[in-house]
Amino acid sequence: MPLADYLKRTYLYYFNADKVLNSYKTRNGECKQCGKCCEFFGIKCPLLNKQNRCAIYRFRPILLCKIPPLNLFPAEIEKHKALNCGYHWDGKDVP
Repeated sequence: MPLADYLKRTYLYYFNADKVLNSYKTRNGECKQCGKCCEFFGIKCPLLNKQNRCAIYRFRPILLCKIPPLNLFPAEIEKHKALNCGYHWDGKDVP
């Protein structure tokens, strides 16, 4: 995830929670827990186990890990489509 997208997500999470909640309402599917999207600035998370599952999923101290995919950024939508992530958006993707 590019730094700019991370900063946008963090800002929205803290200062525009309504937009985040509305994004969740338009999202379909669920996390496959495959670890494919567990990248931070191009580096795969070191907390993934051999099965690409998060070793600390219940505690997730990093904000990036707590915010599920949003449909607020075209790059994020495309990333999750390419990864075959369990999340998807039908119809109009970006509000």
